[in-house]
Amino acid sequence: MNISAEQHVHVLAAAQRNVDNSVSKTCNGAVNDTVESVDNLYRLGRQLGCKAVSYYRDGSRDNQVLTSMKASDSTNPKRTVKLRAIPRCSAEVLDAPPATHADAAHVVSAVDGETPATSDPEAEGLARAEAGATIREQADAEAKLTAIRIERPRELSGATWQIPFDGQNLYVTVNHDGRMIQEVFATGPISGGVGLLASKMLRGGFDAAEVAYSLNKVTGTHAVWFNQRLLTSPEQAVAECIMITNRRVQHLPDSARALGKQTQDSGLRTQHSGGADSVLRPGRQTRLRARSCQT
Repeated sequence: MNISAEQHVHVLAAAQRNVDNSVSKTCNGAVNDTVESVDNLYRLGRQLGCKAVSYYRDGSRDNQVLTSMKASDSTNPKRTVKLRAIPRCSAEVLDAPPATHADAAHVVSAVDGETPATSDPEAEGLARAEAGATIREQADAEAKLTAIRIERPRELSGATWQIPFDGQNLYVTVNHDGRMIQEVFATGPISGGVGLLASKMLRGGFDAAEVAYSLNKVTGTHAVWFNQRLLTSPEQAVAECIMITNRRVQHLPDSARALGKQTQDSGLRTQHSGGADSVLRPGRQTRLRARSCQT
């Protein structure tokens, strides 16, 4: 649309005057808009009685519906946007972030010693979009090299728990391959995305304890006693099922309380040496002398 962002605000204000609820409209700004011009735009909306203003700057995304917005006349005429008319020219400039938002609108490129030429807003937006896409492709390629992702085997083992929660039944299924947890499913009074996210994290290199720690941060208003601990949210129940499976894979007790007791008992061990029994306790040693039996 060949109208300025300020004209968009006036259209929004005309509609807002006849509506009690808030009305929102996208005000399309020019590619060379600055922080100050956008600030003035929102202040104008406030003065005209607008209750909500949405703003979009031309060229800020790779794909956009409108591409014919012209540059605003409110900017400093001494400043010009200069770059070569090829997409790859601004990739080097965009590698380092600008110092301010105002500097981001003024990109100067001097590649191969050629004299840069002034471009129109449409060409500038296209060049920035192409450069941004190139940088993102490079980042994605680097991420693929460093990312750790475990493919799901064709066959897994696991268990499903039925946990009464808030008058409903929460079903949690945790599957593993004998060494580590591979996937989690959760249905009932909980979002299905919780299990999907947990599965992505577990197959993406996160430890089961890390995933359970994140889920345990979610609390609610209802509580249930499960596996010798108090759960206050369905997410905590999923975390507990993950930890149960993680302990079973390591051949440990199901509950953290039983595991702690086992660890404490292991601190008390008996050593047999010569004719004496030595009982070792944490922090002290008690020696029990053996009595000889005469017949």
